[in-house]
Amino acid sequence: IPNDERMIEFAKNAVDIARQLSVKFIVHSSCAGANSNSAYKMVRYQGTIDDYIRESGIPYAITRPQSFMQNFLHFYAHDIRQGETYSATGRGGVSWIDVRDIAAVNAKIILNPQKYEGCELELTGSEILSFKEAVNKIADEIGRSVRVNEISTEDARKGMRLAGLSKFNIDMLSSIN
Repeated sequence: IPNDERMIEFAKNAVDIARQLSVKFIVHSSCAGANSNSAYKMVRYQGTIDDYIRESGIPYAITRPQSFMQNFLHFYAHDIRQGETYSATGRGGVSWIDVRDIAAVNAKIILNPQKYEGCELELTGSEILSFKEAVNKIADEIGRSVRVNEISTEDARKGMRLAGLSKFNIDMLSSIN
C-alpha cells in the first residue's frame, strides 16, 4: 500500500474484495510497532490497516519490518556519493532490514499459511544502528568519507517541502523520525 492519504481506504478495499473473492489467506507487511491508537501517523495508519485485516475473518499473518536498507539507495545515494547527508532522526537505533529478506519471510508464510495463521512477526536486521552509524558503515564499504549533519525536525520538514513532498508524506516521514 503506497504512502498516500487514501492508504487506509485502499487497504480496506483490498480486504473487502479479498473477502468477496473468498481469498483464503492474507499476508500483510505492516510496520514495527503498528498501533491504531498511536500518536505517530505511520504507526497509526498501519495499525488501522492491521486491525481491519484482523477483523476481516480471513486468516492472516502480519510482518512488521522497521526500516528498509533500500532507503539508502533510493533516498540517500546521491548525498552519500557527494560526501554529505542530513538526518533528523537523532541518535536512536533502527533495525534496518533488506526488503529481499522481508519478501523471503513473506514467501515462507505464503507457502506454509497454516503454520503462520494469526502470527504477527517483528522483522529485524542483524543489528541496531543509528542513521549515522549505518551511513558510516556504508561509507567504509565504499571507501568514502560521508559527513552526517544532524538537523531539527522543522528543518527536515522545510527541506521536504522544498523537495515537493506532499504534507501527508512529510507528516508520515516526520512521524517515523
